[in-house]
Amino acid sequence: MQVNKETFCVLPFIHTVLNPYDSSKHNTNALPCCRYPPSNTEFFENTDPITKSKTWIKLQEQFLNNEKPSNCYHCWRDEEHNTTSYRQQMLTNFSKVIDDGSYKEKKLLFLELMFGNTCNLACRTCGSTFSSKWLPIDNYLYANNMQATNQTTNIKFSNWKELDLTELIQLKIMGGEPFYQKGALELLKYLSNIGVLKNIQLSIPTNCTIQLNDRWKELLLEAKKVYFYLSVDAYGKLNDYIRSGSDWDTVEKNLHSFCEFVKQHQHKIHASVNTVVSVYNVNRLFELEEYIKEEFHWAVYGDIAQYPSYLDIGLLPNHIKNNIIASGVSERITGYLNSKEYSEKDFEKLKNVTSLLDKYNKKNLKDYNPEMYNWIIND
Repeated sequence: MQVNKETFCVLPFIHTVLNPYDSSKHNTNALPCCRYPPSNTEFFENTDPITKSKTWIKLQEQFLNNEKPSNCYHCWRDEEHNTTSYRQQMLTNFSKVIDDGSYKEKKLLFLELMFGNTCNLACRTCGSTFSSKWLPIDNYLYANNMQATNQTTNIKFSNWKELDLTELIQLKIMGGEPFYQKGALELLKYLSNIGVLKNIQLSIPTNCTIQLNDRWKELLLEAKKVYFYLSVDAYGKLNDYIRSGSDWDTVEKNLHSFCEFVKQHQHKIHASVNTVVSVYNVNRLFELEEYIKEEFHWAVYGDIAQYPSYLDIGLLPNHIKNNIIASGVSERITGYLNSKEYSEKDFEKLKNVTSLLDKYNKKNLKDYNPEMYNWIIND
């Protein structure tokens, strides 16, 4: 049966995301897609959700029936704004298994896996679930009667050793910071030993604070292809403000190091820059885009933050949205700004959390993004 590529998504047939989970409440937290809302899937005990999870099976039926599942709203929204969605990217990445119909075999071809939350940064768009550095910050905020994120006190991580990885052709290693994760190297060594690593397209996001060592390079070069997603949220010191613990000089040095590695092995190693678009950087994105384009000739992709909600640019007051649009943002961001309504509750929380974290980090927004500071604080 020929699928309708205007509505079809292959991920529920071939893919699993293993996120951290709260061991006091659930056994595991698996998602059919990294953009799928966690609140809309059951917490799943089995290591084979593709064939046994109610969430996966329902999505499979919907996509085969040319339906557009409402929980996949991230992709539908991107496509409405003429932006290539994650669904469309996967249609390209897995065109062979779609065209030959082998996706119907429902084998694990694509895995996204988080080994732990060990990280050296406490990014303002993150939280304790994904960064160990956030734990003392949570305690500080709670002591000041403020909650910024959904703190997980009994955090656990799924065991990849229970999975059948023999058919794997795409792997994304998530963090924390992947290059801090001992389990990541252990997994790559295992895949190498069973003769599967050579078949795999590997994706690794990194905050660019750590240089690749020789053992990492050796294993990466064994993979079929490697895509680095270099997480940088702004040009210069504003990046350090948003990504607390980061040092721009180190980041810039490592960007050049990654660039050299890519040039040496451009037949299989690729890189792009990913930035989390939030209240703190949306009006300064052009600086980062120009720098990356001129210095490295890489693309810059922006993921618009919706969590924590107080950093969601779509919930800002209309006059601030107008200022942002006037700063020269893309059509996609303009469309997003116009698609959501102002939230007074989130705007007040933005002011309070920003003030508290500025005191905690001893860094003031007005010194890093004075325009946004004036729009927010002097509103």
